[in-house]
Amino acid sequence: NGKYVDSQLSQIPGITPQKRTADATRDAYHLYCFRYDQNVWGIPRQKLMQALNAEGIPAVAGYVVPLYKQPLFAQKNFGPYTGYKLNHPDIDYGSMNLPNCEAICAGEGGWLLQNLLLGSRADMDDVVAAFRKVYEHRDELGARRRQEVGAAR
Repeated sequence: NGKYVDSQLSQIPGITPQKRTADATRDAYHLYCFRYDQNVWGIPRQKLMQALNAEGIPAVAGYVVPLYKQPLFAQKNFGPYTGYKLNHPDIDYGSMNLPNCEAICAGEGGWLLQNLLLGSRADMDDVVAAFRKVYEHRDELGARRRQEVGAAR
C-alpha cells in the first residue's frame, strides 16, 4: 500500500513521497512520510494537516524540532546507553548543520499514521482522493486563512 500511495501522491503537485533507494527491498512504513511544498499549495503546512484531518485522514506535521536539537541529544541524556562515548566521544549535536532536516521540521514535512496503510486499495484511494480534494480547494483554504489573519489583527 505504501508503494501504491507513493505512486499516486507523487502525481499531486507539491507532494513528494519519501524517496526509497533501489537497494531497499522492504520498508516498514512505521510512518508514511512526505514532503510538502507550501509555495505550490499556497497554504501553510498546518492548514493542510487540518484539512486532511477534516477529510478523515490522520495527518500530522511530524517533528517540528529536529531530533538532534531535542533534549535527549542536546544533553546526551542517553541513560545507560553510552556507546557514543567509545565511537564518537566528541560528538556535538548542537553544532550540526542539517538544512534538509531543518526545512522538513520547519514546514516541509508531513506524516500519515502507519495504521492508515493497513486498509484496502479502496482505502488508499480515499487517502489520495483527500489530498486531491484539498489541493483542488487550496485557494479557498488560503482565502479563509487570509481572512482569519486579518480578523486577528
